[in-house]
Parts: sequence; structure tokens; C-alpha cells
Amino acid sequence: MLATDVLKRVALGAALLPLSGCYDFPVALDPEPTMEVDSRLLGVWACLPAEPDLQKDGTFEGDARPGVLTFEHAGRWYRVKVVGMDERDKVQHWDAYASTLATKTVLNAWPRSDKPEEGPNPVTLVAQTWLSNSVLQLDLMDSTLLKGQSMDSSSTLRRAILSHRPQTDIFTPFLVCVRAKVSDSAPGSGGGTVRNRGGAPSEAPARRPPRQARRVRACPREN
Repeated sequence: MLATDVLKRVALGAALLPLSGCYDFPVALDPEPTMEVDSRLLGVWACLPAEPDLQKDGTFEGDARPGVLTFEHAGRWYRVKVVGMDERDKVQHWDAYASTLATKTVLNAWPRSDKPEEGPNPVTLVAQTWLSNSVLQLDLMDSTLLKGQSMDSSSTLRRAILSHRPQTDIFTPFLVCVRAKVSDSAPGSGGGTVRNRGGAPSEAPARRPPRQARRVRACPREN
């Protein structure tokens, strides 16, 4: 669900929103949340693509600027608010919970929708790497490398991922995020002060988020 052209534009490349196809998985790594939320993840993050393109004068292209991710907790779920990553100041909402995969922590993520009749979304798997307490790298897991393998349950998905060699091929660098200090007027603040850590708890989703239309972009590699 990430295209080469997305990485060339900071405003687009920093979004979970345009993901499609290449990073869709049919099921989550765990059918239900099993891990408690990581308090380090809660709060507000300013994010750029892992390899952003710059102009010759060292500035970003166009009116690009970092996108903003805000993580709050809802039981064992994360509520993720995404601002200004697909279009300037556009707000989107995702729901996610964490799973372990070997030594990695991976978020199982779905876009939130108000159309439950359209059925469940494919799952986006996003691996976390802590570069420091205030710097986080997010990598997308590429489903195209597992074509033809059984992935109809959490156990078969895990087996398919862990048996692939080399393992590093599955992980596509996506975003590098730094913990933000948010003023009252900052995007994603909702018009009020947003705490850097420990977002306020809210009610956990009763079911996995249903289907929501998403734009389709070319995969970064062809198989």
C-alpha cells in the first residue's frame, strides 16, 4: 500500500491513508488484542517519509510539511488520529492494536469507517523500531512477497511471514517520527493543548473497523 511516488512527496508519503494493495493482509497477526498499550507510543508525533526528497536548495518540495500522528489508548486498542499527511490539514482516524512477531512489535491497523455493511478492511501491518525514546521508525510489511502462501488465519499468516527469507525484504521503511511539543493552535491538537504522553482513554472498538474506500497506487516493486 505504499508507492514510490508517495515517498517523493512529504505530504503524501507520510500518510497511512493512500496505502493499498501491496500492504494489505487478510487477517491480523492476532485475532484479538493480547498486548497492553505501550505508553511510549501515546501522544503526538511529527512524521516524515523515511527517505524524503529535497529540492537542490535543501528545502522540501512544494508546501510539504511533516504530518502528525496522535495516539490515544482505548483499552488494549490504539486510536490513531492522522492529520495533514494525505492533504494539508485533512483528518483521518485509524484503529490498531499491537502484536509481537519474533523480536518486533507490529501494529495491526484499520481505517475507521461508518459503513459496517461493507465488511472488514484488509489489515495494514506496521512494524515499530525505537531509535530513541523520542524517535520512532515505522516500517510497512509487504504482502506481495507472500503471494501464493496461505494467510487465511493469524497462525498461517505468522508462519508465512517468519518462513520468508530474507526477513528484511518484508519490511519497507515508511516513516520516521519524532515526539512533538504541541501548542494550542498546532494541527492535530483539536483546538486545545495535547499532552505529549498518555493520551486520554476512550471506549475500545466493539469490532474491527469496517471497510473504507482507499485510493489505489502502484506497488513499489513488481513480482
